[in-house]
Amino acid sequence: MVKRNTEIMKKKLLILTDLWGLRKASYLNRYLDEFEAYFEIRVIDSLELACIDKRVYTKESLHRQFINGGIDRAAERLVLSLEEPVNILAFSIGGAIAWKAAMKSAYVEYLTCVSSTRLRLETERPSCQVSLIFGSNESFGPSVEWFETMDANRIEISGGEHDFYRYNREIGVITEQVLHPII
Repeated sequence: MVKRNTEIMKKKLLILTDLWGLRKASYLNRYLDEFEAYFEIRVIDSLELACIDKRVYTKESLHRQFINGGIDRAAERLVLSLEEPVNILAFSIGGAIAWKAAMKSAYVEYLTCVSSTRLRLETERPSCQVSLIFGSNESFGPSVEWFETMDANRIEISGGEHDFYRYNREIGVITEQVLHPII
């Protein structure tokens, strides 16, 4: 007799942290609670992926290391780790990493970047579906023209600052964007 597997296969979701990595990622617990019923989840510490030296754990030091090769190094390492189709949710600097990885990997099906301001420097778009979420008070986000050129879906959070994703009140907008392709 053949045993039948009745469990539905969940899609894969990679979540990339912001510049602070897992050390300051308590905000992720709320996302994990929302997504666990729908996805097989893997959280990736952007600092670890980029091989960032954390001895000087300041915004300036971490940012400088990401800009000076860390983003590209992390994107390459992420591409090498992708072996099956995934959706990616990436916060801030994690979005720059995920974007670059999605440019090189056919395994990225859907990419949601939140407060990923470095994307304004990108001139090519990945072939996967893309949603970009920014706060309306973000000082360094891409311009309206950039979004038109990239043909990217922009969701704006009214009154949101750069780190709005860390706070409960906007989690529903973000989770809805991630869940939209699967439900």
